[in-house]
Amino acid sequence: MQNTFYQTLKRLPLIGSLIEKARIHLHHWVVRVIHENVPPTVPTSPSTDSHSPLLENQQNLERRCQQLEQQQQSIAQQQQALTQQQRNSAQQEQILGERIEYVRLELFYELMHRLQQAGGGSSTTSQEPCILNPEALQAAQANGKLRLNLGCGHHPLPDYLNVDQRALPQVDIQADALKLPVAANSVQTIRAAHLIEHFTLADLRRRVLPYWRDCLQPDGTLHLIAPNAQASIDAYATQQIPFEQLTTVLLGMQEYAGDFHFALLNPEALRKLLEESGFTDIAFNTTERANGLCLEMDVTAHKPAAA
Repeated sequence: MQNTFYQTLKRLPLIGSLIEKARIHLHHWVVRVIHENVPPTVPTSPSTDSHSPLLENQQNLERRCQQLEQQQQSIAQQQQALTQQQRNSAQQEQILGERIEYVRLELFYELMHRLQQAGGGSSTTSQEPCILNPEALQAAQANGKLRLNLGCGHHPLPDYLNVDQRALPQVDIQADALKLPVAANSVQTIRAAHLIEHFTLADLRRRVLPYWRDCLQPDGTLHLIAPNAQASIDAYATQQIPFEQLTTVLLGMQEYAGDFHFALLNPEALRKLLEESGFTDIAFNTTERANGLCLEMDVTAHKPAAA
């Protein structure tokens, strides 16, 4: 009923306009009064304080995850280090076992040699050559392929006549390296592994290398393997090897007579010695090959062919 009456009044030309203006003014007044007397409402949002424990727990969880990752990385590194230590330990045990066996054999034969000398027995010593395998020597001389492996020790080689001062197993000729039972210009190849360092530089220059050259056929081959002293010194200077290893390589084990080193050589010094001794076509197969405690060089040289 009120709405119908109000609509009727609005349709009157003059009264309707006044009523509509009054309604608009009244509406504005009411809105203004409400805004002036009612405090503004703040949109509700999650309280920072109410969520601070949750954020703290999340941060603690993240820190714990980081700690766990660091622990896992540390455990992995420790496992790698342990694996490497086990490998090194196994390698050292193998080297030690081989060395113990080598020293045992050396001590045994050195003791026998000393006993023979002390007893004045008739056993042949290194002073005079003794051909222990004459058939092998005759066969090599007959076919012109006389190849000598000097100072073979416990490492004889096939296709060679193995020579050592001691009558070790598989030694074909017991002789001094400077008193070989061969004629001049008769040997096809002379091989000497870890032997030349047991002579002084003067002996190598004046006696050893010239004598071996004279034994070789024209264009015969000299094959030498020796410690590269410079490589070992450099390895010690950069802390790659300990001092004890350096002294062993440079001076020898010194466990028995003849196990002393007197010549320190590097590729340049060895090349010079060979050239001074009349060798040509000098070629280094390697200069820093690892062999036990040693970094060795491997070189071949030739006696000049006949003119």
